[in-house]
Parts: sequence; C-alpha cells; structure tokens
Amino acid sequence: MDLLLPHHRLPLLLAILVAASSHGASSSGDDGYDASMCVRQPYTCGGVSIKYPFYSRTGALLGNSSSYCGYPGLEIQCEEGQAFLELQSGNYTISRIDYNDLTVRLVDPEVLDGRSCPRADHNVTFRNVSWLYYPSTTVDYVLFFLNCNFLSDLSRPSNSNSTACKFDVGQESTGMSFVFLEQDVPYPNTNWWWWCSDVIKVPVLKSGLLSDSRNDPTWKNGGYGSSLRDGFQLAWNQSQKLQACHQCEQSEGQCGYNQTGAFVACLCSGGRVGHPNCTTDPSGKPLAALVLVSQIAAGIAGCFASTHRTVPFFSL
Repeated sequence: MDLLLPHHRLPLLLAILVAASSHGASSSGDDGYDASMCVRQPYTCGGVSIKYPFYSRTGALLGNSSSYCGYPGLEIQCEEGQAFLELQSGNYTISRIDYNDLTVRLVDPEVLDGRSCPRADHNVTFRNVSWLYYPSTTVDYVLFFLNCNFLSDLSRPSNSNSTACKFDVGQESTGMSFVFLEQDVPYPNTNWWWWCSDVIKVPVLKSGLLSDSRNDPTWKNGGYGSSLRDGFQLAWNQSQKLQACHQCEQSEGQCGYNQTGAFVACLCSGGRVGHPNCTTDPSGKPLAALVLVSQIAAGIAGCFASTHRTVPFFSL
C-alpha cells in the first residue's frame, strides 16, 4: 500500500537506501581490474576468430602481476594481420581454432618461407602452466637427423635412405642427413643423438602423412614439406578447470589466472571482480536485489529533486 512521506523525512530515507545499495556495490566492486584484459566480443585476426578462453593482454589482478583473462597457455598475439599462439618454444601461426572440439591448429613460421626443403630448428615445447596437449589420435612426428657420422662397425641406414636436401646446420656439414616419420626410423635403438650433430622432432597431422617415408624418394627429396606446412594440432584440457572457474563461467564471467597458472578470480563485465561469481555479492545475496534498491533510491532522489511536496513512498 502506498504511503505518504513528508518531504523533510526524505533525506534520511534516501541516505539509508543509498548506503544499502552502495554497500553491496562496494563489496563486490572495490577489487576492480582493467576490463580490456578480457575478450568480451570475438574479433578476427588472420582469418581466425579469436575469443575467450584465448587472451592477448596481461595485467595486475588482486595483487597478482602478469595475470590474464583466459586459460593458461592460450596467449595470442596479432601481428601484421596474422594470429600467433605463444608457446615456450616460440610463436606459431594459427591456421584454425575449433571451439567445439577445443583444438587449435598451428604451423611453425619457419617452414612457410618457400624453401623446397623446409625444416624447423627447434622442438615444440610448452610452459609448465600450459593446459595444452597433443591429441593422440591426430598427431605424429617427423624426425630430422642432421649431419650424421657413424662408426664403420655401427649398423646404420644406407645412403639410399639419406635425404638429398642440404640443410644449414650452422657448421660445415660432412655427414649424412635423414628425414623420417617416427615409426619409420630404422634401428630405433641406435643412439642417433650421439652420431648426429642435431636431432629435431616436429609434430605433424597424422591425417596428412604418407605411409612410408623410408621408401618414398619424393618424401626424402622435400616431399615431407607438405606435412610440415599443414601444421599440427593441439587441444586445451578443460578437465584442469576448477569448480570455481566453472561457476564463474556459468554466471557469464571469465576466469582470471596468475602467471603461475593458479585461478585468481571471476572477472565480470565492466571491470568488476565477482565474489564468488558475477551474480552474487560476497554475502551470497543476488545482485539483482541490490540493483532494485539502487533503482528505488534513484527514483526517490528524482522525485525529491523535482518537488518539495509530500511524495509517495512505496513499501518494499
């Protein structure tokens, strides 16, 4: 039922309501963050759609420097119109992201320079905090054995198995070089790392491989390059997500992690940190109730500002 409240009582009522609404707001919003850390709207870079849980910026979050809004290991850089995923071993060109399968396809930029005999000069490595892994059903490996010199009494591949490609190994090459699929490496118990100046293991897509690298002259003469240029696939592991992160995402928030990969907070729109998610305040009360109180306070303030007559007061 509507009540009439004399205008001289309004300042006290207004103060009470504003205090109630501001208390809820300050409890959930004092610990803010730079909202630009989060990707709220998808954007396109290099023909690839980029959205959460990938991220491109880091910042301070609740006292944690170099924190980010996304999953560990999914940092993307967009440079000169091309998207790169930053791994421990370097930046890799992104050719595709499948958000349904939770996979990303990558290519080492070193193999895209047009050489007829491409090769990477390092193995692919992840940071310790990364959630990325190789899906076992899609990955295989190409191995490069460079500048190999064997003892005469050591069983070794025949010269016919060596590649005709000439690789720059940073020193005068006096030995043979080989390129094999992992399952085609002859004498797998041989310590190739001892006899070759460099051994590099490169992930590739299993679906794009030839059946036998040892007996295919095309493969040994640069044909393996098509597999390298097709890239390889990684997936991100949702099973590592804590329940707190899951609840945050259910409330339309995004998960914030620190540089050691530990969950820090639920990041809501507008630079607000959720406690514990984006729909409740620290006491567990729905934020919708606080919004209603704030709206009522604003309405009463408007009425009081426009007139000095007695105004209606609506009971809650």
